[in-house]
Amino acid sequence: MRSEVKYFNSDVISIFYTGYCGYISPGRGVGAPFGMAITIDIETERIMTLDDVISDFDTLSALLLDNKFENITEWEGKKGNYPFNRENVIRPDGWGISGQCTSWYTDGKNLIIIETVLDTYNEYSKSIKSMKNIFKEDFIKMIK
Repeated sequence: MRSEVKYFNSDVISIFYTGYCGYISPGRGVGAPFGMAITIDIETERIMTLDDVISDFDTLSALLLDNKFENITEWEGKKGNYPFNRENVIRPDGWGISGQCTSWYTDGKNLIIIETVLDTYNEYSKSIKSMKNIFKEDFIKMIK
């Protein structure tokens, strides 16, 4: 795995990890590409979940399902145009994003959702400013 600090200030650090999962086998190579991220609240020393930063999951889910996030993952030097996988959004009691296949980070200006599906991952980005109303006020203060 390789890591990259995407955002850092006195309150928050966001780290993006990429690598390969699975095993090395003859003829198959090193396994499937894998991406994940963590964002840490430095004061409390805990990993922040989307529940810690998002106040309106209905709007977030609708934006993802309506492809309002930009696919920023580069495969072979080109950005993708893969839509967010609808299977990663659960709807039993309203909208919510499953934590099993998704993680997130911020670069201070954008919210980036990472979706891992079978043998690959994709990153979806949208400006925090353009959807400021869906975030908890504490998170907005942390990244200023």
